[in-house]
Amino acid sequence: NDKYKINLIILPYPDFANNAGLKLVEGIHKLGFVTVYYDDTALVFVRDSIQNKNVVDKFGDKLVDPFSDITAISKSKLVQAYLEALNNQKNSPNAMISRYIVEFLKIRLSQEGIPVPVEK
Repeated sequence: NDKYKINLIILPYPDFANNAGLKLVEGIHKLGFVTVYYDDTALVFVRDSIQNKNVVDKFGDKLVDPFSDITAISKSKLVQAYLEALNNQKNSPNAMISRYIVEFLKIRLSQEGIPVPVEK
């Protein structure tokens, strides 16, 4: 429903770091929003639209955000997930959640025998 023309959603994090928050984020994604930023205090979503294409292409998280099950990422998508997580960490370098996700994915890559990509 585009009645209110909402284009941006900001949620406090970790206030929603629970099952209700997971359901809320799933609902936001189902409404066509993409996570474009997260840190230890907030989650930012924008509508996946033509007007936000540049933001979504540059910052949009397709595989990794604080509510995604990073243990369930398939082996074939681990490198892509790791690079996405690194990009987010560059945008929020002091965020514990970003560092945790990057380190977890680095371990998963090693366990799968996949070389960890070198940062560009």
